[in-house]
Amino acid sequence: LRGIDPKGRSEDEMTSVRQRILKLEYDLRHAQEISNRQIQERITLHEEKASIVHQLSETTKLTSYLESQLRSLSLSTLSV
Repeated sequence: LRGIDPKGRSEDEMTSVRQRILKLEYDLRHAQEISNRQIQERITLHEEKASIVHQLSETTKLTSYLESQLRSLSLSTLSV
């Protein structure tokens, strides 16, 4: 639109072109803002997921350890 030659164009046509340019610039900025927000949300979700996976891993290790301790305790009480 910026490449439109104003020669031979009416003032109304040029005003319409300028308004269209402004609207397209606004739409582009708005789309970029939405995209940036969505990217940030994905990053946040990825970080939360990584934290939950880490907690799950630690909980699984602890559960395995506690099960092992419980088995040892059960075997020692059975032998008494």
